[in-house]
Amino acid sequence: MKIFFEFLRCIYPDKMKMITDRNVYTLLPLAHEYNVEEMIKRCRQLIMQIVKNKHTGNIRELYRHIHLSELYNLEEVKEKCIYLASENTLHRIKAARTAYQISDASHYKIIEIALRRRELDKFDDEIFNVCNTKEETIKKNFDKFFGITCELKGHISTEGYSERDIYRALRLMERFKITENHKSIKSELIQRLQYVYDNGKYIEEFHLLPENIKESVQNKKK
Repeated sequence: MKIFFEFLRCIYPDKMKMITDRNVYTLLPLAHEYNVEEMIKRCRQLIMQIVKNKHTGNIRELYRHIHLSELYNLEEVKEKCIYLASENTLHRIKAARTAYQISDASHYKIIEIALRRRELDKFDDEIFNVCNTKEETIKKNFDKFFGITCELKGHISTEGYSERDIYRALRLMERFKITENHKSIKSELIQRLQYVYDNGKYIEEFHLLPENIKESVQNKKK
């Protein structure tokens, strides 16, 4: 009864109570049962923020939210959690499945994306002979090593480089945690991608970028 009373207080304008991270998981099932679209929307937006702010590195929580999304048709939340979960090792993915029985389709999509990302890592390794190069050397000589040069005033020179080269550079910057002295490079690469990432030519490579990079590209376009 207490939960239902709180549900009503979140519906009526004169009683409008905030939906918070403390009540959203109890209100969502009621909003879904009674088909209150506006409340479902508010719950979905808040749960997406909770995932982004608290659970990006917690695969068990990601699986829990996929399970929740499948119960209440939160497709955007499910998609975000699937891609975040795919950044984990196969061992951790398998362990998370034992805790939360998400659908086979979602579980296999996570594994498929994880394997595809590892294929790209292997491809990058073969091109740049990363396996035989010390990580310190990679970080120190990033500009020369990966073919992205920085001009005076911090602008990127991408003459002769393709959109695919930019995807690869961003993947490798994230993979090797290359940040020091390269923040302006990373920022400009992200800015350049916002104009081309959704044209379909390399859309798969965009979706296989680390989630924090993808979100930065999409946010810059808004």
